[in-house]
Amino acid sequence: MNPTYLDAKTYGVGELITHRKLLRVPVHQRDYAWAREDVESFVDDLSSAFAGNEEYFIGLFVLVGPRENVWEVLDGQQRLATITLLYAAVRDWLAQEGFSEDAEQVEKEFLGVRQLGGSYSPRLTLNTQNAGNFTKLVLDKTTREMLVSAKREASPKSSQARLVDAALTCRKTVNGLAKDGLSLEAQAARLSAFAAFLEKKVKVVCLDVSSAANAYVIFESLNDRGHELSVWDLLRNYLFGQSDEGHLSLVRRCWDDVASAIASSDADDFLKVFWTSRFGRVQRGQLFEKLRGRYAGSEGALLLAQQLQSAARVYSALGERESEVWAPYGATTRRYLTDLQVLGSRQARPVLLAAQQAFASDEFERLLVALVSVFVRYQTVGQLRTGQLEIACAQAAKDISSGRLPTAGATIASLRQIVPNDHEFVADFEVHSEAKDSRCAYLLFALERAAVPGTAPLDPADITVEHIAPAKHIEALLRNVPEGDVASIVGRLGNKCILELSLARKLQNARWPSRLALMVDSRFELTRRIAHAAARTADWGISQIGARQSELAQLAPIAWPL
Repeated sequence: MNPTYLDAKTYGVGELITHRKLLRVPVHQRDYAWAREDVESFVDDLSSAFAGNEEYFIGLFVLVGPRENVWEVLDGQQRLATITLLYAAVRDWLAQEGFSEDAEQVEKEFLGVRQLGGSYSPRLTLNTQNAGNFTKLVLDKTTREMLVSAKREASPKSSQARLVDAALTCRKTVNGLAKDGLSLEAQAARLSAFAAFLEKKVKVVCLDVSSAANAYVIFESLNDRGHELSVWDLLRNYLFGQSDEGHLSLVRRCWDDVASAIASSDADDFLKVFWTSRFGRVQRGQLFEKLRGRYAGSEGALLLAQQLQSAARVYSALGERESEVWAPYGATTRRYLTDLQVLGSRQARPVLLAAQQAFASDEFERLLVALVSVFVRYQTVGQLRTGQLEIACAQAAKDISSGRLPTAGATIASLRQIVPNDHEFVADFEVHSEAKDSRCAYLLFALERAAVPGTAPLDPADITVEHIAPAKHIEALLRNVPEGDVASIVGRLGNKCILELSLARKLQNARWPSRLALMVDSRFELTRRIAHAAARTADWGISQIGARQSELAQLAPIAWPL
């Protein structure tokens, strides 16, 4: 093989950082993604190897370049960024404890570099989304309080929050290592030894390749040999490898938009939904080969990048009712998108992705309303297998994209064969239990709207789900019933109600039967009826729960019609 094609060497990870001087995560790469448990597992393994004075191998890195003295990191971002945060934590401890010369040495060797005649730069730069925050964490000396404040200001599930959380975890690890020293000088010496351990004994194999196209070949080869790689990584490198100079910059821009749009989602799941919305059901293990087969060559790569760009915008909006994607749609669309999200209806996403691009807004809205009924009915009746629903939805999505299903009515008609009829729906609703409060609140409020048309929209922040009779009350009535059966009875939908928060607070300290008197003051008709039903029999047990659930079941086909 031509030596310019690739070159593989083994380094200590700190040696690699110092030797390469400037490393950059390409803008098309995804954001920093390690959760706290990932960081903790990684640094705990490093700490254990350090304690045993052992070499520790952390895997393969793939670098492209250098271009203008900068190496692009195609594989290894998470590990490299976390190692850099560990070095920053060592530097911060040394600086705060007065070991300024040692702190400066750590910074110069592993964190920052000054180019001749230029400015001071981080040795590692992350993608556009993470670059500014990561640079501050690495080059600015920080305290724990500063990190806690930064985490508080970041969106909880964002990559920025994950970076700050990783920095806090690294700081905790470094502080723990330092405490093993008896004196302050011994603690500083221990951390200097840890920095040297990262430099020399934490080993990586670094593959240097001359282009992203060559990297794609390597990734594909590794995948063939049983090394699990994400479809996202394989596809990214395939697109860049296929693109000629005329298309490459546009493909990169499209890919950047896709990465930004789905930053908080499972990338492989998005790709699967994209394929399914156009071409039908696919197993994840076959997805890359199918994408590569359909979108070949530079023109194919550009087409796929553009289609992914459009789909990613809609895919991310499916979980964000206030997204600008829904600006041309009515309030009903946003309401029913929220309903589907509460129901956990992931099988609907290919259908919605296909329909949003194929249907006019009013037709899309009609489909959305009907899909909510489909999913409630399917999820309620018996223990119907989700695989059957996934197959039917995948076929419907494919047929929408091909034009075979041009309307919402035609789409729902194609799904009717798997949807329970009213008789089946009522029968199973009479014994339905719902453990998740968000779903329970949704079901009870939809039934309220069926009972009292025109009920004002629900604000989940204003209500809560309450048991009508608590477990202790029902246990007292059912002394000879097994504990598991009691729990099942308590958890039935007929023993639950929605209640305003102000009344729920009073209910917490109320004993039976004074709880019922409080329910009479609710604005919800179905909740008020509970007290009247209990008053007629002077109790609340199996028969009352069953009677209320039968009442709810009769309303179910009205709440979720087809």
